[in-house]
Amino acid sequence: MSNSADADPPRRFLRAVFVEGSRFWERARILYNAAQLLLTIVLFTLRWPDSRLLLSQIPAYLAFALVSNLLYSSAYFAEAILQIDDLRPFARRLRWLILLTGTVFACFLASIAFDALIAPQD
Repeated sequence: MSNSADADPPRRFLRAVFVEGSRFWERARILYNAAQLLLTIVLFTLRWPDSRLLLSQIPAYLAFALVSNLLYSSAYFAEAILQIDDLRPFARRLRWLILLTGTVFACFLASIAFDALIAPQD
């Protein structure tokens, strides 16, 4: 059984790249979740008193948050694409662009879910 310190250079390089990408995306997950939480607080406040209906829908909204975090993990597919030789020099900037775009899109979906959950039920 070989030790990771004894691994050949390409393998060590790939491991280092993966670790760097994982660190970025897992730290960025905090920003992503903070944006989602801030949006929820703002929408809850702006749509008061209708948003009181959300209090009875907490399990559904928590399920949405769970799915949102699972979808966030798709950033790792983008990370794999960023490791193509031609894109690697731009990876750091592209990560931030992907994070911003994904977070804005997730906030858009969260606002739709919020509105759906507080809409009057016929």
